[in-house]
Amino acid sequence: MLVESRDFYIWVEVIADYSDFIPFFLLASLKKRKTCYNLLLANFAIISVVKVITNIMADNGIPNLPLYHLMSVVELVFLTLFYAEILNFKKKVTLAILIPFLAFNIISSLFLQEINEWNSYSQTLNNLLFMYFGLHFYYHLYKKEETADVFRSPLFLINTSFLFYFSSTFFLFAMGEYFFTADRTGTTFFDNTWIVSSISNFIKNIIMCVGLVILKRNYNG
Repeated sequence: MLVESRDFYIWVEVIADYSDFIPFFLLASLKKRKTCYNLLLANFAIISVVKVITNIMADNGIPNLPLYHLMSVVELVFLTLFYAEILNFKKKVTLAILIPFLAFNIISSLFLQEINEWNSYSQTLNNLLFMYFGLHFYYHLYKKEETADVFRSPLFLINTSFLFYFSSTFFLFAMGEYFFTADRTGTTFFDNTWIVSSISNFIKNIIMCVGLVILKRNYNG
């Protein structure tokens, strides 16, 4: 049975969105940060602020979908650079991946899907890329024979959090143009669909925070 309480949806979405600040503050609290963690910090700094703005715009009836186009580009750039760092990609390989994907995101927002529409094309392609990165990282650990006690590895947990989120929201974002179009779906349907993303984002941040707490203890230890 679908939940119909509008207040419930709003609270879940707000809590999930603002939970992005927790990994941000944990990363910011590290006295010494490797390049990969600086990239994550920059990603969460921008995404967290933009999500606050999207909520304010939504509360005031202002269309906020253009900001989701922006968030897609931000995530693409910083998470690609993050994975390039931890997977030891050469600069040429990183650019060979990032430039075409970035170009597609921009072209999609300008010509394929209007800026006030859900950017399902970009989101779908980006999610596939991030899922590939996540699986590639597991293979990377396997090749290096670093599979012992992985649940105490900050990078393993951070990667797992991202892989969980992008795989659990893949079909939601792929069908977003249908799900999030007001004239096709009712408010209740929209809310019950979007809550999947909110809950997935919250769980992602919990898993990530466990990894960051372990990282912080390792630095302090």
